[in-house]
Amino acid sequence: MFFLPLAIAAALVILFAVALRMPQQDVPQSALIGRAAPALPQDVLAGQMPQSLSDKRTLVNFFASWCAPCKAEHGLLQQTAKDYPDLQIIGVAYRDSAENIANYLATLGNPYSAVAIGGFREIADWGLTGVPESFLVDGDGIVRRHWAGVLDAQSIQQALRVADATEE
Repeated sequence: MFFLPLAIAAALVILFAVALRMPQQDVPQSALIGRAAPALPQDVLAGQMPQSLSDKRTLVNFFASWCAPCKAEHGLLQQTAKDYPDLQIIGVAYRDSAENIANYLATLGNPYSAVAIGGFREIADWGLTGVPESFLVDGDGIVRRHWAGVLDAQSIQQALRVADATEE
């Protein structure tokens, strides 16, 4: 009788360990891929939120000041903004305050052309599962790529090359 709870706990630990080691491509992708991007929040903290995402390639990054993985990817976002000046990067803060976001960006730098606080509707429309989470939207306003978790330079470069080839 004593071993049953212990066996269940051990099985759960193994299951979680296997799930954490799953490669990124095994994570289910967003239902938004190939569809028009949802509206962006209008509660703007910094910059000018575009009226439409159909004018320019855009990386929409959902983040939070309290999120350690978000801080880990922040330097990559800054480098991406420098390396791809034609890429618009929009930051959407998730479950955060304007004061915390202002301090976060003042400390780490601001790679975003606009930053807003996402409301419940925008979070639901984008199908957010957590932070960080990012979406690449092409110049026609169509979601082309989704990242659940921390971005990496190689996958951003690959996604932008694919988007370039598609738009030509």
